Amino acid sequence: MFKIWGGTDGLDGAWRARSCRTGSILSSRAPCLVFILRYELNDPQLTRAWMTLGRAIRLAQVLDLNHLDHLASICRSTWDLYSPLPTTQEQAALYILETYTSMRAGTPCHIDLAQVRLCLNLASPGELGPDFEDAHMPLLTENVNLTPATHITSYSGLVLMATLSRQCMRHVMQSTIAEPDSPPLRPGFWDRHYALSQAINDRMTVLHAHLSAKASRAHPAAFSLLVNLCALDLYLHEAAIAQADRQDLTPSVVAESRRRCSVDALKIASTIRISYPVSRRDGDILTLQRTFIGWPLVMSMRALWRELRTATDLTADGVAGSLRFLSDVLDAIEGENGYWHHHVAGVGVTLQRWEEEHDGFGSLLRQQDTKTSRLDTRRGT
Repeated sequence: MFKIWGGTDGLDGAWRARSCRTGSILSSRAPCLVFILRYELNDPQLTRAWMTLGRAIRLAQVLDLNHLDHLASICRSTWDLYSPLPTTQEQAALYILETYTSMRAGTPCHIDLAQVRLCLNLASPGELGPDFEDAHMPLLTENVNLTPATHITSYSGLVLMATLSRQCMRHVMQSTIAEPDSPPLRPGFWDRHYALSQAINDRMTVLHAHLSAKASRAHPAAFSLLVNLCALDLYLHEAAIAQADRQDLTPSVVAESRRRCSVDALKIASTIRISYPVSRRDGDILTLQRTFIGWPLVMSMRALWRELRTATDLTADGVAGSLRFLSDVLDAIEGENGYWHHHVAGVGVTLQRWEEEHDGFGSLLRQQDTKTSRLDTRRGT
C-alpha cells in the first residue's frame, strides 16, 4: 500500500480516493455522455439520442452541474481537489445539444433557464486580468447584458443562440394554442414577436465578429452560428406570417417578415456556398457540421420554395439556383431517405417543373452554380 500510493502519505491518499470515488466516476461520465450524444445525433432516428440526453440531464441534476458557477453549489462544496470537476464548457455543450435536439423534434427543453435557474458563466475568451485570472464573464440568462465591447467567443455565441432558440420555440408553441382569455399582463403574440426580433438583432450586433464570411470559412463554430442565427430569424418571421394568415390580417402587416425570410434564406445559401469544398473529405466543414446545419438548410429551402412559386422572371433564376444548390448540399450531408429530406420532399418536383417551363435552363444553371462555387472556394483558400 505504501509503495502504491507513494511514501508515508499513502494512507491519506487512499482514504481521499475512496471518499471521492463515487464523485469521480459520476463526474467523468458527464462529459462522456455529452460526447456520445454528439455522435448519436448523426443518426436519422433520435431514439438513442433521446435516451442519452435524458441520462445526461438527470446526471447533471444529481451532480448539481446546472449551478456549476455558483459559489454555494453542491458539487463545489462536496468535491475536493482530487475529484475532477466538470467544466462550464461541458455543461454548456449539453445545453446546446439539447436545444438542437428539441428544435429538431419540436418538443420543449428540460434545462430551462427560468425553472432550473441555470447558473453558468459564458465561456471565457482566454484573456487574463491584472491578477492573472480569467476575465470575468456574465452569468447566462435570457436577457444577459452584453455590449459590443464584450469579447464573446464563437462557442459562447452558440450558447446565446441556443437561448434565443428556446425563447423562439416557446413563443411559437404558445401561438399554436388558443388564448381567448389571456391575462392582461401576459404579452401577446405580436409583443413577443417584436421583442424577440429585436433580441436577435442585438445578438447579431454583439456577435458581428463571428458572423462574417471570413470567420465562417475559418471556424466551424462560427459557420454553424451564422447559419443557425439566420435560420432562427427566418423561423420567427415564418411564425409571424402564419399568425397573420390565421388572423386574416392584411399582407402589409407581414411585408417586412416576408422580406426578412427571403434575405435570411439567401444568406444561408450564400454562407454555405462560400464554405462548400471543391472535393468532399471526411474532415470538411459540411461533414463536421452536418448535425447542426440540417435545420437551417430545411428552413432556407422552404422559404426559397415558397419564393419560387411567387417569384417574377427577374428574380426566379437566382431563387431557383440557390434552391438547387441547397438541395444538392442536403443530398451531400444526408441520405435520400433521411430525416430532413422528408421535410422538403416536394422541392425536387417544383424545380423540375420550373426547369421544364424554362426549356432546360436548369441544367445550364447547375453548371454555372458549380463553377461559381469552385471559384468562391478557391478565393477562400
